[in-house]
This record gives sequence, structure tokens and C-alpha cells, in this order.
Amino acid sequence: SISMTQQAGVHGGGSDAQAMHGGDSDDAQAMHDGAQELPAGPHNLDSLKQRRLGSYEHMYDQRDLILYSLGLGFNTRGDGALRFIWEGHPSFTPLPLYAIIAAHPALTAMPLGHFIPGFDRTKALHGEQYLKMVSPLPLQGKLVTSPMLVDVQEKGKGVVIIAAATTVDSMTGHIVAEHEFVVFGLGAGGPGMPTPSPVPP
Repeated sequence: SISMTQQAGVHGGGSDAQAMHGGDSDDAQAMHDGAQELPAGPHNLDSLKQRRLGSYEHMYDQRDLILYSLGLGFNTRGDGALRFIWEGHPSFTPLPLYAIIAAHPALTAMPLGHFIPGFDRTKALHGEQYLKMVSPLPLQGKLVTSPMLVDVQEKGKGVVIIAAATTVDSMTGHIVAEHEFVVFGLGAGGPGMPTPSPVPP
């Protein structure tokens, strides 16, 4: 497998950008389907980790893969780059980092504002991202990413949110990639934060 750490820098565009910000779009609705309802009031952190927090579906084809690679600067002059930007190449293959595009919008499926006081998505900063490729990306198809909460910690003038996600090829059901995201919620936190389970003596 391939594993790599990416510091906030790769962002999707096009339909993904609309899905992340357009609450009335079909994509935005699809991201929330399957999420369990959260009751009002303070929550226990461990119970939140067990909840199903929705999923995000990402459709793509070879054109999307090529445009992504071109956007990262791959060109015909690069050594070995042609296989990422020309579908006619005998070894044409997706750039593994494309898995991030299929997963990043899944964060918006998590109802963070339901259990983090003062959380505002417009004040959320992308801190770190970890990607582990479990199997090669298909050349086209639909990827489904399901996020889960790992931890929430108060830090300075906000909170640090750690989330994990798994991306699956909808055609085969095989896991394609595993992710971990670190997000800083500026101005969030305070009374009503999720409570950790007691530590045994």
C-alpha cells in the first residue's frame, strides 16, 4: 500500500465544491443520507464515536482523473508523468492522491454543530490529512466515503477535531483508501463539550 501525509493543500472543485457549500443540491443531500439523528444536549464522546455520521458519494471518470493530475502540474515533460494525463498510455493510472477528492467532502456529512458548542463551518481550518491507499483506484466509477469521529479536544481559542474516513469502491465493495483529517474549529468549545468516559483507576 501507499501511505502519505498531506498538509492542507489539495482541494476539489466542480461538483464537489457545490456539494460542500450548496445545502439544496442533490449532492449535499446525498452526503447526509444514512446519518443517525443526534438528540439535543451534551454528548458522551465515546457514544459519538460509535454513531453513523452519514456518507458521501463521488462519481468520476478518466477525464476527472486527468484534469486533477494536470491541476497538480503534471505535464508531458515530466518523467513518467504521461501515464497520469493520457488515457491512451498503456499504463494509464489514477494518481493515488485523487482519493482525497472523493473523501474530503464527507466531513460535511458530520453534524459537528450538533455536539460541539459554537462550531461554525465557515471558521473551520483544515490542519492535517493522512491518506493510506489500500487498493488501486478504479479508472472510473463511484466511491463512497463514510466518516467517523475519532476525538475532539479544546485547544486555545477553539477545538481540534480528529476524524477518520473509509472510502469504498461501490462496484466491488472493496476498501480503496483510509483517511484521517485534523480540523481546527476557531471559536468553538466551552460548556456543553462532549465529555470523555471516566478513566478507570
